[in-house]
Amino acid sequence: MTELLLRFIILAGLLFLSACVYQNEDDLYGKESLKGCDTLEVSYASDIRPLIDIHCIECHGTYPELGAASFTNHIQLSQYLDLNKKKFIESISHTGYSKLMPDNADKLPECEIRKMIHWIDAGYPNN
Repeated sequence: MTELLLRFIILAGLLFLSACVYQNEDDLYGKESLKGCDTLEVSYASDIRPLIDIHCIECHGTYPELGAASFTNHIQLSQYLDLNKKKFIESISHTGYSKLMPDNADKLPECEIRKMIHWIDAGYPNN
């Protein structure tokens, strides 16, 4: 009886210890840390416009590719978002069934995605 109890205690201890893992933020959310990612004070002029210029304007510029929307200014981007907000967010965050953007490029850094989503959720102000 004591041998059976001892085996049970050892087995329970091993199961308990194997369930314990150490995880840090990088392990949970990827190597890209979001520390220093300010999404509280996002503005079109200083945050969103530069992202659009770097990642989107090549295809969504003055003469967009066939079927693409033009994002050359706040009005055009706002008009697109009025009709396609969910599609835009799915595209940049690589979720859902929308085409992944930027096209033929890596996914945007998580901080940039969060800034865009915060700005969109705030009503995409022209600030």
